[in-house]
Amino acid sequence: MKKFVLIVLAVLLAGLLVFSFSGLHSNRNNNNRFPKGFLTQKDSVTYQDEVGLMWEIQPHGANTFHQPDALPVVTHNQKYKVLENSPRIDPEHPNVKLLCLLPSGTSYEAILQPNGTYLNTSSKTSTYNYSSPKGFWASVKHGIFDVLPHLINSNYSPTKTNEKIKS
Repeated sequence: MKKFVLIVLAVLLAGLLVFSFSGLHSNRNNNNRFPKGFLTQKDSVTYQDEVGLMWEIQPHGANTFHQPDALPVVTHNQKYKVLENSPRIDPEHPNVKLLCLLPSGTSYEAILQPNGTYLNTSSKTSTYNYSSPKGFWASVKHGIFDVLPHLINSNYSPTKTNEKIKS
């Protein structure tokens, strides 16, 4: 039985490594989208972009992978210009994660920076999520299909920003 468990674990680890360096992982951002235009507030955490997609601001704890190494200088009461009724920029967590949950259980992800642009380069970039991190089992799947591969290989193609979104 012990040998069987070790073989299963080795196969799972090998599969994770293969996936982490495959095009499915490194080209995931071919599926990602950023919000279009100004985002109108719908409730305390939900915004709608100009093509009708709904985006949820995530808590800082869900955004640790996407913070800059060097914190930018943020003035007191500075806000994100693309968000209606924007929260103040937190100098310790200046980047904000926005998720657009899709019916398939996946999600678009956009990391909004204090300068109003979306992070689209580096290992801290916005990424398409094969499993949206909402709910217990979805969070487990998110860890397996999105977080672990990112920890192994954080090189991605950028999100296409000039494509028209189909709503």
